[in-house]
Amino acid sequence: KISDGQKVRYLNINDKLADQDGRLFDGMMNPRVKLHPTLKAYQIWADALKPVLAELLGPPGAVELAP
Repeated sequence: KISDGQKVRYLNINDKLADQDGRLFDGMMNPRVKLHPTLKAYQIWADALKPVLAELLGPPGAVELAP
């Protein structure tokens, strides 16, 4: 086990990107290349990271410039 919950965190978002068999949900990967995540998939990842980052760095500023 590498993650200790303090210096190293593990964030599993597989259930938000794929079904129980590991098949990606529609719209998760670039349809042309099928290698890179779509904006929708990146947003799911970002939304999952926000609480962890807020815990580590504090709440976001009054003006949020990130998408």
